[in-house]
Amino acid sequence: MFEFGRELRRVFGADGLNGPVARTEVLELLDLSLLRREAAAAGTAAARAGSGERAARWAEAAALHREIARRTGEAESLRRSGSAAEMSWKAAGGDRRRLGEARLEQGLTALVGADLFGDPALMRSAREYLTDALAKTGTEPGPRARAQAALAGLMSRRALAEGDFELALEAASALDAAVAALDALVELKRACRTEPAAVRCDRAELLLGFGVRLREPKLVERARADMATTGEQLDPAYQPLTWARTCELEGQARTAEGESAGRAEPIVEGARLLADAAASTPEDHSPLDWARLQAALGTALLTLGEAADSDPALLGAQAALDRAQRVYDRHPALQARSVAANNRAACLAKRAERTGDLAALAQAEAAFKAELTDGPARQEPLAWAVAQLNLARIYEARDEIRGRADGREPAVLALAEALEVFTERGLKTLAETAQAALKRLRAPGRA
Repeated sequence: MFEFGRELRRVFGADGLNGPVARTEVLELLDLSLLRREAAAAGTAAARAGSGERAARWAEAAALHREIARRTGEAESLRRSGSAAEMSWKAAGGDRRRLGEARLEQGLTALVGADLFGDPALMRSAREYLTDALAKTGTEPGPRARAQAALAGLMSRRALAEGDFELALEAASALDAAVAALDALVELKRACRTEPAAVRCDRAELLLGFGVRLREPKLVERARADMATTGEQLDPAYQPLTWARTCELEGQARTAEGESAGRAEPIVEGARLLADAAASTPEDHSPLDWARLQAALGTALLTLGEAADSDPALLGAQAALDRAQRVYDRHPALQARSVAANNRAACLAKRAERTGDLAALAQAEAAFKAELTDGPARQEPLAWAVAQLNLARIYEARDEIRGRADGREPAVLALAEALEVFTERGLKTLAETAQAALKRLRAPGRA
């Protein structure tokens, strides 16, 4: 898949890329080492550029550093992206178009930060920057369509996080409009094919999230069909990361269809799609994209293991989640790490429940307690809350095996503390998981 990326390095060599390197379709082909080199070169070029070009060069540097942050979760790269976007804003002077481009870079950087770390302040900043970017773009079709697409994506994220169906309807309409605008730009060769494809992915994620939440199979089916069509229109050799994301969402949709219908075949098909996409995405090209695919594969196999009562599926799920966790552990504050860790704990508990293996639960308990005292969770509130959630799941599983309620009180305490953190951070999915567990434990029959 990545032969073209190697060919780029051979052709451009030490001279770097010529032209607007911030184009999404080009960025996908660059491996991390070349991306870092181009980001450093873009910063140097921006510092040396004349006043007429300085704003554009800083905007390119911001896009490159942001892509590094998106792939790696590095807070320092995100900071550099924000700094470069700020320099672009300052260099724009009274040029309204350049001011709009700079604001768009600032908004996109804040949005990536919110996606990575689940920070509500970054989400608010993204909304402010993107709204201002849209106001400053005027009638320029390209910048305006990109600002509208980013705002629509932000709205869909808010709708999913808050479970707001009315906002979801508004976001879906905005995403439809953004897809149409970007499709028109592709026809005019003023946008890359990956741009409307990325918005379609946002729309599918919205449909899938609410389809699962509302138990509405038509929404899930539409998300799956849209991703299958979008993936067919992309070439994995030239748009590898966007193509992998379409496979990820299609795989998740198939898994959701199988789970809701109580059928193993769609879940198996979903897991196969996810495994193929993970195998086609080298870890060193984009560590977080690879880890996200591994985590999605682990979740699909966990669903299959629970549906079919299959220990091999659960074992495969644990292995995939372990691979994802290895990447996520480099940056404990990542929001995705918390979700993967929670699913891994559920997998451990389910396997132990099937076999009555108290020793395995004891090992898991020791690992989570070590994370609380000596590991990343000691200083990172979100990692700490997820470790508490995982401990509660272990206590609950042990009580199920023993037929006693010895772990009820410590589990309730751990869940209450975790729920407080999730609620403060606006992490609705994790908060709902903690609330459901508390409801089970506080049921009269569990006392």
